[in-house]
Amino acid sequence: MKQKKSKDKGDPGLVDVTFEFCDPNEKYFHSVSNLLQGFIPGSSLQTSQLADLIISQASVGTLICSEEDHVFAFLSVLNFCFRKDCPAMNEVSNCIIQKSPVTNRQNMELLLANPTTGLIISRRMVNLPPQLALPLHQALVDDMEWAKENEITEEHRNQFRLENLVFISPCEVVDEVVYYNHFDDEVFAREADFCFLSNPRQKGKQNSATGASLMKNEPSENYAIFVISMSKYLACLPELERLTGGM
Repeated sequence: MKQKKSKDKGDPGLVDVTFEFCDPNEKYFHSVSNLLQGFIPGSSLQTSQLADLIISQASVGTLICSEEDHVFAFLSVLNFCFRKDCPAMNEVSNCIIQKSPVTNRQNMELLLANPTTGLIISRRMVNLPPQLALPLHQALVDDMEWAKENEITEEHRNQFRLENLVFISPCEVVDEVVYYNHFDDEVFAREADFCFLSNPRQKGKQNSATGASLMKNEPSENYAIFVISMSKYLACLPELERLTGGM
């Protein structure tokens, strides 16, 4: 267990909850798998395979759990090349490439084939306190630093020597404005080297990348795919601290 945090009891209308920051463990498989439902909307992704990877990667990744072992949120990173034998990871890669704008598709293929590219997987329940986002990211950074020096083999250590991170971030698009479900994803997306929407839809507009019709004034479940360098990711953490410091 990494740390605990309790909700303030000042409001009598709130239920007191103790949040435990835990390492991946097989006992969390079903909760993690459930949170992964809809990770890529409209796909046939085998989320149980991703859940297996996340809970088996004990050295890197953090789960926020209750005392009853219910998972409220988790954050992990999986190396595309190191996990290339997993069908679910291949499906994620193929989906990202297919959704990429045609003009950037080849670059995306090369990026995903690079052994220094990782997939960030961040899932959480609705209304989880935003203050919990920063310690999740800080724990991920600490975990990767530890793993680069202490994992069992050089191959295992190298999988965490990442230079670029790929996010698949749930969002909605209304009147050409993107609203991210996770506020921290918006912070990272602003610094992304490359960002696009999986299915932008608004009336009266067209997506220049795909030619698809964009529907105006109609909220839509969507997801943004963006790439951020590790250096920029780290540089965003102070901004997360600033945004959550007064919450």
